[in-house]
Amino acid sequence: MGKSEEGSGKEGMEELGGKVPMIEECGFRKEEMELLSTLKPSIKAGEEAGLHQLRTVLDTKTSFDHYNDQKDELQQKKAGPASLTQWVVNGCLSVRRVYEEVGRLESKQAEEIEQFRSDLLLRDFLYFRALKYQSKYFNAEYGIYDRSNDKWETDPIIIEKIKGAKSGMPMIDALVRCLKTTGYISLRGRMIFAHYFSQDLKQDWRIGAKFFQKYQLDFEPCSIYGEWHASAGIGPGKIYKFHVLNQGQAFDPDGSFIKSYLPELEKVPIEFIHDPYRMPKELQQKCGVIIGETYPRCIECERYTQKDRRYPTERTLESQKKIFEKVIKPGYFVKTTQQTSRRVKLPKID
Repeated sequence: MGKSEEGSGKEGMEELGGKVPMIEECGFRKEEMELLSTLKPSIKAGEEAGLHQLRTVLDTKTSFDHYNDQKDELQQKKAGPASLTQWVVNGCLSVRRVYEEVGRLESKQAEEIEQFRSDLLLRDFLYFRALKYQSKYFNAEYGIYDRSNDKWETDPIIIEKIKGAKSGMPMIDALVRCLKTTGYISLRGRMIFAHYFSQDLKQDWRIGAKFFQKYQLDFEPCSIYGEWHASAGIGPGKIYKFHVLNQGQAFDPDGSFIKSYLPELEKVPIEFIHDPYRMPKELQQKCGVIIGETYPRCIECERYTQKDRRYPTERTLESQKKIFEKVIKPGYFVKTTQQTSRRVKLPKID
């Protein structure tokens, strides 16, 4: 710990008699203390709680069912493997122990279990990758390969709208509220948000990564920054572009995720839930959602706000399907299954 104006961390500990300070000794005001006393943590910290969650995952027969599809779910599965990350990233649960104990499971889900263990190995790979490139891995404007395919057009107003869940894109706003209220954002949610932020709006990916870092309970720098490299188009290999509206139709077809975090859109019909800004004025009045008043106008973006470019063409969609079928994602993309391919359909637009 570095020195400050008041001395080193060691000196500070000596002033406290070598003990960890109680929360009352940390300088909070009375009203802040009263607020803290009313808060209920969403998860219990510590090794004991982490081991209990590991046992829950191991003992639940359906934990690894459709593991690849679980990564596409926008809400966290309570007994799913991803629920362990909060304890792993904070050092409360050994990743080696998780890897070994999961490997001992005798289950019909052998393929899914091995995929999960591969994702744990990917985590360590990204650790070594960050170790090799050091500060460039986290701070280089166009990544470790200097892939300046898109020039960032950083706009503070746009960034504040996104951080405040006022982008006017329901899927993005719902993901932001989910992150800020629960400390969680799923893999699929992270990819959708990061593509929109960096590739669609051309905002500096590093600002987005730091936004995740501020709120995400299971934030692991090497892994999350690696995901941002891929989503921003500055990582290794091909550049993949996601379409927010198409992703919303595929992974939240009935809008239940959106409505759970944006109750102001509760009465919006399903056919408009992903892009309410195209609702006719009469329908806006009927469902009580006035664009620009009760819900923000969509940030101007050629890909979504131009009438003839709202959704990808049939040819583009077919291309995306082929990518999903061929790319094995450890950590980034999901193989298309029969279930997800049925969900990925273009909405009908009159």
